[in-house]
Amino acid sequence: MAGNQEIDLGAEVERVRGELFLFRDVILPVFYQPGGINPVQAASGGAGLLAEITHEMIDWQRASTRLVEALPAGPESGEVPAPDRDSFKPFMFQEASASYSARGGRIAWRIAPYLDWDVAAAQAFWYLGDESPDDPLAAILGDLHGFSRRVLELPVDGSPLMDILCLTAPMVADADPAMIRRMLDPETYRRHIRTARGITPEARERRLGRLDGYFRHALNNALLHALGGLACNRFEELPDLLGHPDLLGGYTELMPHYLFAVLFEKVSILHRIARESLDPGSP
Repeated sequence: MAGNQEIDLGAEVERVRGELFLFRDVILPVFYQPGGINPVQAASGGAGLLAEITHEMIDWQRASTRLVEALPAGPESGEVPAPDRDSFKPFMFQEASASYSARGGRIAWRIAPYLDWDVAAAQAFWYLGDESPDDPLAAILGDLHGFSRRVLELPVDGSPLMDILCLTAPMVADADPAMIRRMLDPETYRRHIRTARGITPEARERRLGRLDGYFRHALNNALLHALGGLACNRFEELPDLLGHPDLLGGYTELMPHYLFAVLFEKVSILHRIARESLDPGSP
């Protein structure tokens, strides 16, 4: 991109180095708590997808250390090769779309391990039953509180809420970490259900039952996407979601994959910026 001369490459490298250490030393052990990632249990199920994507924690930590060692040393140092994507492939469930911009000497990252945010925002409006605006992402971020109010008013016993949470969690987390914590807090929905007007006692009980049942699985899924969103520009906020009551569940095995994919793209792009700083015409 144009304007790489505005980026303090050394500061960005140190920022990503700190994120890799946080991932390796603090975040990964949380995923491996009892009830979380269990490689032995995954392997006992045969050679399926779960066994394929589930790794021992030490393997994740070694991969993280390799990625730390692959960070560029600086604009004048070309001796550190860029990370080889194929060698890290087992640690990325799927490739992420990645872009960035320079703001005040800092990199603003936009890395999506799942759907691109523009596509996800457009789909969210479809689930809301609205015609998608010309710029759906800007529409959500421009009125984040209004958007969140609409989402929180949706019933927990309907699929639109679950789909919208997963689609928009990355962009909301990146824009306002406190907002995504509120939107993924089961107690937020409990309060809404208990105080909602115009619903029958039977419907209220049904929704409370759903909240304490399948909806918690949906929150585990949405947490996966929220973590991926925070990993872009709010990595230091990740520990605040690690105590969520639904962190450990059916999607926990994918959480290190999403975070690692974001970190891998950051290291790769930092190498590209380092090359361009030495040779502006380099690819």
